[in-house]
Amino acid sequence: MNVFKTDDLSFYQKLFYILFSLIALGYLAILAKEVLCPLVFSIIFSIVLLPLANFMENKFRFSRKVASGVTLLMFVSSLSLLFYLIGSQISNLADNWPQFQLQLNLSVQKLQHWITGTYGINAGRQLAYLHNVTTKIMASGTAVVGSTFQSISSVLLFLVFTIIDIFFILLYRSLILN
Repeated sequence: MNVFKTDDLSFYQKLFYILFSLIALGYLAILAKEVLCPLVFSIIFSIVLLPLANFMENKFRFSRKVASGVTLLMFVSSLSLLFYLIGSQISNLADNWPQFQLQLNLSVQKLQHWITGTYGINAGRQLAYLHNVTTKIMASGTAVVGSTFQSISSVLLFLVFTIIDIFFILLYRSLILN
């Protein structure tokens, strides 16, 4: 039995139902973002990795479990290699730290001279202001460390859920499609 007959509804009633449905779906998406974000990324990465899994199943006669596992292992290895390369570049940047620090000191001195010439604030007042700001930052240091730890743990949790979802999407793809 059809509760709503679309012929009986006016344009404004239809518009209301559509807008209400869109707002409700948006609200539910905001509430479920911790689950939906890894799932969306998993679906995207699974679509990208699907040809490789199919190739392993057809060419090497791997079972679906083994093909999904090897594909996921190759994906995680390539991500690890990417993170290693980024880390090594950051390490190279750390080797050039003395030159960077010298250039930064020169830039700060030029900025101090510019502020003194433009606004008439001498270097002593500028340093006092910077001291006050750094004191406030150091006082809230525990909050910064806590938020940093929370951010890192949430990113790692996101990656773990994404990897698990990729494996299961690749493994049960025929069931999902049905």
